[in-house]
Amino acid sequence: MQVPVKAVLKQHVTLTAENRHSQMIRVVSRVKVCQCCSNFQAMVLAVSVALLSGQCVSVEVTDEASINEVRQVAQAKMGRTLIALLSPFGVQLDPISTVAQSGLQDGTVLGAIAKAGPKLQHVFASMQAFAALRSDRRVVTWGKASHGGDSRHLAQKLVDVREIYSTEAAFAAVLGDRTVVTWGHQEQGGDCREIADELVQVRDIAASGKAFAAVRYDGTVVSWGHPEYGGDSSAVKDR
Repeated sequence: MQVPVKAVLKQHVTLTAENRHSQMIRVVSRVKVCQCCSNFQAMVLAVSVALLSGQCVSVEVTDEASINEVRQVAQAKMGRTLIALLSPFGVQLDPISTVAQSGLQDGTVLGAIAKAGPKLQHVFASMQAFAALRSDRRVVTWGKASHGGDSRHLAQKLVDVREIYSTEAAFAAVLGDRTVVTWGHQEQGGDCREIADELVQVRDIAASGKAFAAVRYDGTVVSWGHPEYGGDSSAVKDR
């Protein structure tokens, strides 16, 4: 009696281990098993790349793919630059070697060296929120939104930031073109729309508890925020 030949797809999964110094890759292999002769033929590797931040992507590559191809596919889906892949022993894998040549087996856990992101250079505070200036001149905020803890709606404007100042509930950022962007409590300096046209060529900013005053390169002063805290300087404008 002739035994029919069938191909069975088996999948082996291992848990990703934690590593303080590298991003982790979980390799899951699928192999085709021929029941008539029990020969194994590698078909595809499902590779999951997980950052310690929780971000995770999955890609599929064959065992003939190079390590460099694995790295490129993973970083393209992740949106992060991966410099190299490491063996479970911390040895950098040869980028031109194939997955098979590198000895990747079911459940192999690889490390990935990722290019470092922007670093936080300075942190500023209101009463209930923080604003951090990154090395790429962008801003990260957290805390109570009404006190300046949420600047996501200004992400396209908060670029090339040079300095950040704060009141009790608002922040003001001076950009590279010497204009100003503000956010936070509207009555405490977080809203400068009425005098936005005047906030040009700003040299420096000073803050009270609930107001800002900007000094321009021509020596004039522009203020905004709560009037009782210095937000209205119209009475001394000509002095």
